[in-house]
Amino acid sequence: MAGKKETFVSLVEVCWRGMTRIMAVSFVVILLSGIGSANSVTTTTGHAVQGSVSEVRWFPAPDVLTNVYHEILPQADVLRNAYQLALQGNTASEAIADIQKAITVCEAYIKANPNDTVGSAQAYGIMAYGYFNIGEFQTNDDDKLKSYTAGKNAAQKVVELEPERWDGWAWYANNLGRISQLKGVIKSLFLLDPFKKHLFQAEKLSPNNPFILDAIGDMYRQLPWIAGGSMSKSKEYLERDVKADPNYTLAKLDLAITLLEDGKKDQARALLTEVVNAKNSSWRAHWLIWEKPKAEALLNDMDNYKKLLDKWHMLI
Repeated sequence: MAGKKETFVSLVEVCWRGMTRIMAVSFVVILLSGIGSANSVTTTTGHAVQGSVSEVRWFPAPDVLTNVYHEILPQADVLRNAYQLALQGNTASEAIADIQKAITVCEAYIKANPNDTVGSAQAYGIMAYGYFNIGEFQTNDDDKLKSYTAGKNAAQKVVELEPERWDGWAWYANNLGRISQLKGVIKSLFLLDPFKKHLFQAEKLSPNNPFILDAIGDMYRQLPWIAGGSMSKSKEYLERDVKADPNYTLAKLDLAITLLEDGKKDQARALLTEVVNAKNSSWRAHWLIWEKPKAEALLNDMDNYKKLLDKWHMLI
C-alpha cells in the first residue's frame, strides 16, 4: 500500500506541473481593448515608464477578444498600454523586461487610484499574469518562488475586488500550483483541492473561454484516472477550443499531444505542422517562445515524443 500511495502522490505532482504550465498563457488578455502606439507608458502620477510598444499584433483584434474570449475591457489607456507591453516579446528575456515595466505601471496606477475598484482589479490581473510568466522564465528556484507568490497575492486581490471575474480565480490557481511544486510532493497533494476549486470556478464564470477550455482539456490528459483523468474528455475540450479560436496555437499543440497519447499519429502530425507554420497565431509571443519550438521538436522525433513530454513536464 505504501508504494501505491507514493506513486499516486508523484502522479498528482506531475499532473499539477502540466496543468499550471498550460495556464501560463491560458488567461493572458484579461483587460486589453486595443493597440497602443506610444513609446512609453505614463502613470496617473506622471511617472513615465519607458518601454517600446511594438506595432506587431501580439494578441487578437478587439472584436475577437470581446466575442470569443469574453473579456471585460478596461477604459484606462494606461492599463491597456501596460497590458500590451506585457504581451509582447520575441524572446524570454525581452518578455521579462517588458512585463517588469508593465508591473511598475500597474503598481503606480493602484497607488494613485485607491477608489477605482474596477481599474485596480484590472491592474492586479495584469500583475498576476505577469509575475507568473516571469517565474516561468526564471531559472533560480528562490526567484521563481518569489514571483509565483507575488502572482498569487495579486490574483487574490482580483478575487477580493471583483469575485465575478474569471481571471482572478484562474491566476490564483496557476501561481498556487507552481508554489506547491517548488515546495514538494506533500504540499502539492494538500493544495490539489484549492487548485481545482479555483480552476472550475473560472470555468463557471467563463465556460466557453478558449483559455479555460485549453486548461481543462490538458488537465484531463494529465490527471491519472483515479483522480478523474479522461482522454476522451481531454479531446472533447480541446476540439471545442480549436473550434472557438482556430488561431489559438496552444490549443492545437495540446490537442496534438492528446492525439499522440491516443495513438493517432497522422492527425497529430497534421496539427503540429499547422502550429509550426502558423501565420496569425492569436498570441504571437507565446507561439514564438512555447508552441513553435515544441511542435518542431515533436515533428522531428515523434517516435520518442514521450521523452520530450517528460522533459517539458507534460507527461505523467
